[in-house]
Amino acid sequence: MEEQELTTLWQQMQQRLSRYARSIFARGEEAEDAVQDTFCRLWMRRDDIRSSSHAQALAVTAVKNASIDAHRRHLVRQLVEIDPNMGDAAYSHVAEDAERSDFFNHVEKIVMNRLGERERTVFRLIEYDDLSTDEVAKRLGISNQAVRKALSRARCTIREQFVKMK
Repeated sequence: MEEQELTTLWQQMQQRLSRYARSIFARGEEAEDAVQDTFCRLWMRRDDIRSSSHAQALAVTAVKNASIDAHRRHLVRQLVEIDPNMGDAAYSHVAEDAERSDFFNHVEKIVMNRLGERERTVFRLIEYDDLSTDEVAKRLGISNQAVRKALSRARCTIREQFVKMK
């Protein structure tokens, strides 16, 4: 397609493509950027364009893809950006996570090394798998009272180990 022909066609399509881009991506300036990117792409491929209908089809597809790409980039930026006003709050959050992780690692060691087989199984099913005492009793073939007693023993052992730690 000739340069002048493509430029004229683009001027005719630009407003419609801008509306289309804004319908996909609500931010006006980024929608306009997507439309301009589309024009650059078409300009680079102008020798491959056979007709005005072919150019229009390419333009609509390119605007849609550019708008979706811009929207995805915006989402990624939202997930990655850190509020500079947070200050030490971000670091305290990381410290809390590390402390919580240490706590759970210590509980896991106690569960593995200090609990008997039945207490360990009951504790894992109730605390980790979030099963009820009835479900644990049915699964292990023991009474509800035996489940509650094993859970109580497990929790007492874990509590005692933490008291010894301090």
